Amino acid sequence: MSQPLNIKVLGAGCSGNCSLLERNVLAVLDELSLKYDLERVNDLTSMVKYGCLEAPGLVINEKLVSQGIVLTREQIRELLTNHDSSVRDSE
Repeated sequence: MSQPLNIKVLGAGCSGNCSLLERNVLAVLDELSLKYDLERVNDLTSMVKYGCLEAPGLVINEKLVSQGIVLTREQIRELLTNHDSSVRDSE
């Protein structure tokens, strides 16, 4: 049984774009029926620890995969599908 994806949406002082990114991520996670833990990170210090200098940021399993843009659902689907495949291949 695979572990749930650890997803973080990063955004200090980023309300509209961060919320849109979070909604897009949730929609794709549900569409793909993936197990996940989602956290919203609003602390600037924590964002910088991930290397995120522009909000919104997206972290998948502790790896920063996007910053400074609101990814479309298609872009998120591609990231999650590729990530899920690489996890299965390494097991």
